[in-house]
Amino acid sequence: MERAIALEGGGAKGAYEIGALRALKEREISISAVAGTSIGAMNGAMIVMDAMEEAEDLWQNIRFEDILSCPQELQEIFWDEKLNMKQAQAAFQTFRQMIHDRGLDSTPLRNLVDRYLDEDRFRQSDIDYGLVTYSVTDRKGVVKFRDEIPVGKLGDYILASAAYPLFQLVEIEGKKYIDGGFYDNSPVRMLVERGYKQIICIQIGANRVVHDYPGVDVMHIYPKIPLGHALDVRREKLDVYMQQGYFDAIRTFDSLFGNGYYIKDLPSEEKLLEMIIEFYLEDSELIPWMMGMKPESLRSVFEEGFGKAWKRYGLDRQASYQDLFVMILEESAVEAGVDRFQIYDFWDLVNQIEKAQPKGPMIMGAKNQSRLMSIVSRRLSTWRKE
Repeated sequence: MERAIALEGGGAKGAYEIGALRALKEREISISAVAGTSIGAMNGAMIVMDAMEEAEDLWQNIRFEDILSCPQELQEIFWDEKLNMKQAQAAFQTFRQMIHDRGLDSTPLRNLVDRYLDEDRFRQSDIDYGLVTYSVTDRKGVVKFRDEIPVGKLGDYILASAAYPLFQLVEIEGKKYIDGGFYDNSPVRMLVERGYKQIICIQIGANRVVHDYPGVDVMHIYPKIPLGHALDVRREKLDVYMQQGYFDAIRTFDSLFGNGYYIKDLPSEEKLLEMIIEFYLEDSELIPWMMGMKPESLRSVFEEGFGKAWKRYGLDRQASYQDLFVMILEESAVEAGVDRFQIYDFWDLVNQIEKAQPKGPMIMGAKNQSRLMSIVSRRLSTWRKE
């Protein structure tokens, strides 16, 4: 089935979109249209050109110097949450100059767009294309599809869509433009109004925007683990974003469980509860150890033993024991240093955690259930001491 793709704006987080698009390509998802805002407009143009390899090359090699002309000491302020006095002074001087110059010099970004964009190849594609920007001159949002963008002006409009607030305004035919995120950072609506009924929205913005469009099927791919700053293009960050986008897309299509991990074949809630009850009825050494006392009843196991876990993860009444066990497993996996970016069978993840972190009392035996409850008990015991 053909799908239209909506790509949000988010600066450096655009690497996430390329990872997700790679997963769609591997699944042979046919793309009929792409709409993008800001960096989504650039990524979208690459997809229209059928230039997946070039897009990956861009994100694997991009540097801060490819986006802005900016002193090295100032670059760090775009991702450093704690500025020292030297950084603060440099920031003040640069921002004062920025106000004088009406924005940071984004000539490097212009050069980057020109290097990767092939307008002839773009216009020969059968894939429809649109972008969003905002006209400061007219004080209104601007939506442009390919057939509305004059030949030779594609690069200008992509830059206009991606004119981040710190950047110099982009002027096209006497009008000045700024980042399309000021108008619509999640460009699903323009695809709906164009008549597309099957849409995949890849979300990287700071806020998740989800609208209901009657008669339109919109699938959302988004990071459950928040991404970083829009101008943080450090190599280690971008590599993680691309992997996260790739596996988040797989999670969405395959309905995998997890937030930071990717888990399949999760036991039902009934089965998980059955395991807990089994250990209680067998009077396992596990129960008094994880409770800090011998429980008076099965009810106390759930209320005292798991009550703190429920609160710790901020789970509400809609959450299930599946959600709770996944949160416990993921926290244990992070502590044990288990690799995030692969797909785990539930019991395989349990065993990976136990192999990497064989600490504390552990119920020996071949049963997976024993290993799972050992991990759970270790978590609860740790919190009890906090």
